[in-house]
Amino acid sequence: MKSSFYEYPIFKEMLSVKVTLDLYATVALALFFFYIGSIIKNHLKFLRKFCIPTPVVGGILFAVINLIFHQYNILHLKLDAVFQNLCMVAFFTSIGYSASMKTVRKAGKPIILLTVSTAILITMQNIIGGYTAVALGLPKLLGLCLGSIPLVGGHGNAGAFGPQIQSMGINSATTVAIAGATFGLVFGSLLGGPAADFLIRKFKLSGTNVVEKTLEVENEGEGSTDELKISEKEFISHVMLMAFHIFISMAFGVVLNVLIKRSTGITIPVFLCSMLVAVVIRNISDYTHLYPTYEREGNIAGSISLNIFLALAMMSVELWQLIDLAVPMAIILLVQVITTTAYVVLVTFPLMGKDYEAAVMCAAQIGYGFGATPNAMMNIATVEEKYSPAPQSRLVVPFVGGLFTSLINAALITTFINLFA
Repeated sequence: MKSSFYEYPIFKEMLSVKVTLDLYATVALALFFFYIGSIIKNHLKFLRKFCIPTPVVGGILFAVINLIFHQYNILHLKLDAVFQNLCMVAFFTSIGYSASMKTVRKAGKPIILLTVSTAILITMQNIIGGYTAVALGLPKLLGLCLGSIPLVGGHGNAGAFGPQIQSMGINSATTVAIAGATFGLVFGSLLGGPAADFLIRKFKLSGTNVVEKTLEVENEGEGSTDELKISEKEFISHVMLMAFHIFISMAFGVVLNVLIKRSTGITIPVFLCSMLVAVVIRNISDYTHLYPTYEREGNIAGSISLNIFLALAMMSVELWQLIDLAVPMAIILLVQVITTTAYVVLVTFPLMGKDYEAAVMCAAQIGYGFGATPNAMMNIATVEEKYSPAPQSRLVVPFVGGLFTSLINAALITTFINLFA
């Protein structure tokens, strides 16, 4: 009997190549798929209509290709995570850099309302996860691994609480939690924009009519324009000072993170510490005028960081983890998607005022309610791209989704672990 072509060892080796990309190759690949995603989005109207973020389009395309390679044992790609983490921290730091306390005070009520809404959502996800698992013949604690641990908490909480639950006798708790976080990351990006788009069209909402000034950079002494204009030298000076503020915030954020952990035992993500340092730098400038800050340049840096981070994050999604989910786990996650989306539309939207900003915050809550705060910010950016700016959402969401939610989620998860044990 003739052997198959694939049975020869040499061809098996050729079809099972393991490749580890370095930082440069990883970023180049991410930017390539970002632009592929942009081309696809420009040609497919429904992607624009439903506000699907460009990095998500390109990132999921890569993830599908990578899934095919993995399933057929053709190629095993490992991406470098250094630049992804750098971009994530840089993005949140830029948010802190634009957070003037004078403005935050004006947004006090929305921050409180969205935080309360999110606390209820976290509680709901854990109850649904635990009791749906029981209905399917699974332990409550395993259902908790498909509640707010991976959904609101993301991969970070999945990696932190999964082993803890596993040590309590729940086999595969970490794997289940990480798979749930992967599922959430994908659906948080896919559903946020369409939900906001539905609300905006259904209630005929309009934005705040914010007109963004155009920043034009040109060489000294050349051309003339009526738009805001700075020289090339001034622009470089602004960017360099902004970059110094961002990186010094990131550096001191790491120090603050270590100090908090050593003194209290509490682990706070580095990006939150860096964001808080940037808030201090910005507000010292606002109140003392000792040095200037450049919010526009900071926003540009933040947008670039966010796009690269989300492209890399989506490319890193291992879709085969979703394939390997057992049917009961898939059912639990489907119930979570339906109930969370319904909650955001039926409860959060009216609570936040049923206006344009409320619709945008719904897109954001779906983003961090299923995945992570960068997903929320990308959902905001995508809705803004189609409609109009949502400055209040950009201010409120990082504090709620990035700071308050992390603290509340950790406390509620610990409570439910004790209740379900």
